[in-house]
Amino acid sequence: MLMGGYSGCMVGDFNNGALRQVWFGLPDRTGPCSLTGHPTLPAVYICLQDNVQLAAIAHANGYLSLLPQLATIPAAHLVGLPVVLTKQSRLAVGDNKSFHLFGLDGDGKLDGKDEQLKVPCAVVKGLTYSEKYGRLYVAVDKEN
Repeated sequence: MLMGGYSGCMVGDFNNGALRQVWFGLPDRTGPCSLTGHPTLPAVYICLQDNVQLAAIAHANGYLSLLPQLATIPAAHLVGLPVVLTKQSRLAVGDNKSFHLFGLDGDGKLDGKDEQLKVPCAVVKGLTYSEKYGRLYVAVDKEN
């Protein structure tokens, strides 16, 4: 089990009737984190909330491996749960009045590409992806 937490994530092992827990902390930054896994590749994405950093980490059978690949987006305010767009090989993360689409390579690592799309909303937290239709859905607040 992988679970987002404060400044990183927790890995819980339920095998053999024991619950072993390991904490994986992100370097240099503190704050709550949200986490999502790639549905087909051994990759996990951690978004440090209200901050400028996003981390991609490889895993083997749920056990995190190697160091995180960190992406820092100047002037960003990343929020919400990251969402993997499998057909487009991208990762969507919310921001203030916009959301980011990060490119993913064949291994699920961040490829360095970032496209920011503006939307009429104060903060974009509600993102979801339809695998069937290959579309990203963004919840926006309606003006009064």
